[in-house]
Amino acid sequence: MNKYQIDTQIQLNGTFYNVGLNVLADPSSATLFIESPAGVVTEYGPGSPIVRTGIGVYYMLFVPPSPGEWSYQWQGTGAVIATSKVTRFFVHASDLIAA
Repeated sequence: MNKYQIDTQIQLNGTFYNVGLNVLADPSSATLFIESPAGVVTEYGPGSPIVRTGIGVYYMLFVPPSPGEWSYQWQGTGAVIATSKVTRFFVHASDLIAA
């Protein structure tokens, strides 16, 4: 599990494949779900800050606003129907900076 300090921008990566051909492929729509330590899930889809860097390769920059264990999962629909595994990361609180 990756660990970060609070108020640190991190990059959440996602890749999508055409399973039959075993090659990277773009879904018609890529959505990112982020779950906070409090259990609140936020969905980022079209019109959000998701960036496509190449065929099937996406990321979103995210600054976790609170400490604790976070998780995220990518989902593709349309041309590529796929869901990534859940990825977890931990955000440490600061002794000097209030969250």
